[in-house]
Formats: sequence, C-alpha cells, structure tokens
Amino acid sequence: MESLNRGVPVIGWPVESEQFYNSMMMVAEMGVGMEMARGAMGEVDAGKVERVVRMVMEGEKGKDMRKRAARCGEMIRAAMEEEGKKKGSSVRAIDEVFELAMRKT
Repeated sequence: MESLNRGVPVIGWPVESEQFYNSMMMVAEMGVGMEMARGAMGEVDAGKVERVVRMVMEGEKGKDMRKRAARCGEMIRAAMEEEGKKKGSSVRAIDEVFELAMRKT
C-alpha cells in the first residue's frame, strides 16, 4: 500500500501466508507489480535483481506498471482525503467504526 500510495510499482518476493495472494493481485489483477522470486527457497542474485529493476524502471511493461501504479496512488489518496466536511471513503469508514464502538461502550 505504501508504494502504491506514492504511485510506485512493487517488486515482490512473497515468502509466506497472504503474501502470495497479495503478490498475485498486484501482478496479475492490477498490473502494478512483478515478482522477483517466489517462496523461501526462491533464488535471487545480484543479476536477477538488476534485471527485474531494469524491467520495471526502463522496459515497456514497466512503463505500463508505472502508469497503473500512479493511477492507484491517485485513487488511494482520494479515498483518504478530507475536503472541508466531505471526507474520503477510508476516513469515513474509520470514523464510522469509532462512532459505532463508542456507542457500544
């Protein structure tokens, strides 16, 4: 989320738990990431790191990922913004959770 909030594509190396799902979503569904390796036994060396970073930074696929990541960043920031009394959807949702919790105490 931190990378996408700033419009930066993600280079992933999922190792366990939900990381595999998150990586799949960013690579296959959203088109904002690339996997360098997969799993704890994934092999990575300096050459592979360089190739993947160059693909993201210089390649045509990387250009598309950067565009998509920038758009995601715009959407994330819009969901968190507060304009006057109108709050973004994320801020409103958190406010509603706290309001509901306060009523129950």
